[in-house]
Amino acid sequence: MPFYYKHLRSLTFVAAVLVASAAQATPDEDARAAYDRGDFATAYQIWNELAAQNDGRAQYALGVMHATGSGRDKDPVKAFEWFSKAAENGHIKAMYNLGIAYWTGQGTLQDRQEATHWWRMAAERGDVVSQYNLGVAYNNGLGVEKDLVEAARWIRSAAEQNYETAVELLPALEQKLRESAPADGGTTGTSVASSEPAGAAASSAPSTAGASVAADTASAEPDPAPAPAPDPTIDVDFTAGFVQVAEASIYAANDDDAPVLEKLAQGTPLKIIQRRGDWTEVEAASGFKLWVYGTYVKGDGANAKIDGDGVRARSLPSTGAKSVSPGKFKDNDPVTVLKSEGDWKHVQAPAHLHAWVRSSDVRIMDSATESWADRWKQGGGSL
Repeated sequence: MPFYYKHLRSLTFVAAVLVASAAQATPDEDARAAYDRGDFATAYQIWNELAAQNDGRAQYALGVMHATGSGRDKDPVKAFEWFSKAAENGHIKAMYNLGIAYWTGQGTLQDRQEATHWWRMAAERGDVVSQYNLGVAYNNGLGVEKDLVEAARWIRSAAEQNYETAVELLPALEQKLRESAPADGGTTGTSVASSEPAGAAASSAPSTAGASVAADTASAEPDPAPAPAPDPTIDVDFTAGFVQVAEASIYAANDDDAPVLEKLAQGTPLKIIQRRGDWTEVEAASGFKLWVYGTYVKGDGANAKIDGDGVRARSLPSTGAKSVSPGKFKDNDPVTVLKSEGDWKHVQAPAHLHAWVRSSDVRIMDSATESWADRWKQGGGSL
């Protein structure tokens, strides 16, 4: 489902004030003024500098620019990255949009549990659309366990802020709650209706701190936005997962002192081999960067192959104690030679050679999905 955006009337007023008092303008205000007059290059430059200083408002603004294509090519992956940083820095609308990204799979793997986590973070801080979306999620048991009491609580919170769709849904929800309440006064998880969470709601110009944002919703509207398509699961004989942090270090062994082979970006699909406490052994579609003694490599560049069965891969160009062997090559394994160092060659190894990552850096999926499989294949791996 695409992001949907509406102009904030208050933003036009704010921009006019900024023009009149440019002498006192802060860098953020300069960026907003530049954005409002269509000077996206200047706005992006200023916000990019602020974002490098961990400014959550600037990070959110960059996310909106990438999501809307304002002076940039539309890039949901970069939008997701900026929304993630801004959300971690407490920006409420970034939390909301991050939830939308996880819900729809835009810029990351679809993960409704993660979506409801970020909507809850925003809802607890008063964001009305997140409150509505969280209520709908509880109502339908998507991303959270179905819970009619929680659904009514969050829909009621949104209705009390005059969110129109919540106001319309609340009476039927509360009636169903009364009807389904057990005689002993316990709670129930009965679903009320197949409502859908509201679509993404950020302004076409990045919103000011604390500004409310009107939402395009996927229910009770004359021309509703399409509901996000489900991500079908696929039948595989392995456990699927993906990197859930901005950057995950890949180790040659399950030890903090083991050499780091490389780093993988957030959203990289992984096959889970095993978990050992704080560590998870994984396989990546593109394989990992490893060393092999040069006499066992035939060819060069992307056309190289391993000559010999059971040849040890190494984390460092040596056989010393610090050089860990995460596995063995098979005869004729295709490799890409990246560089040479003495008698050794650094190669991009095939996927069957495993490595280790901290368990906290990996999210394990209940089932592999088509979007996960598509990303795996894009990395050059076969299922």
